[in-house]
Amino acid sequence: MKTKIDHQTDYKKPRSVSHGVKIRIEDKDIARATEFGLNITGVTANGILYLPLPLFSDKYKVSYSTLCRNIEKLKFRRSAWNYFIKVGNRYYVSCGVVANRKKHTGHFSNTEYAQWLQCYHWDIVGSVSYSASYSELAARKSMEKLFQRLSRQYDNKALVFFYVSEPNPAGDGWHNHFLLGYQGEIQYSDIKSLIENTLRAEKFGNKSITKLEPYDSNEYYIGYVVKKIHEAKDGYDFLSNHLMN
Repeated sequence: MKTKIDHQTDYKKPRSVSHGVKIRIEDKDIARATEFGLNITGVTANGILYLPLPLFSDKYKVSYSTLCRNIEKLKFRRSAWNYFIKVGNRYYVSCGVVANRKKHTGHFSNTEYAQWLQCYHWDIVGSVSYSASYSELAARKSMEKLFQRLSRQYDNKALVFFYVSEPNPAGDGWHNHFLLGYQGEIQYSDIKSLIENTLRAEKFGNKSITKLEPYDSNEYYIGYVVKKIHEAKDGYDFLSNHLMN
């Protein structure tokens, strides 16, 4: 059996984002732009789109106070630049700043979901198909069960988990794709075994076929995961045992 997840070439990491300007922010440029009161809005060299708070608030229907509160919670993280940058006295935020509530990401396009997920640390990617037809609800429950098991086993680790349930191409059921990040020292072989054993024994003998591999940001698996979430509005979720609400 082929163990490498089949990433479609259409979902390679983009070099730019539509409606943004690809820029590389340097200290001297920030100082010069601020001097003349210019707005810095665009895509940095790391591929993250930053918007001024008022524009972000209006575009994604997230309150200004929520954005400010989240900035305060994120500002001491080592990777705070994933979520926002500060130019002079102004903050510019990325999609990552909305954290993990679905109500905050409900206005995202697929591309913006990818921007959001890029702000998190990922360690494992996976695909799960089932030997008999699974409904969308059953596929979702399977992923929620997996995250509950991971949370119990690694309750001292900061876990992030994102899954998508998609209809099978033949129309005979649903399958899943997921991303897992654990921000700590866990043996890949141990967590791989736990995931496979959790998904293997399904009710009514409906066994699963699970393909796992370490996350590689160069392959842009995130784009592959989010490619169809607009077709299943309830068929995905972001789960975490440590992030702010």
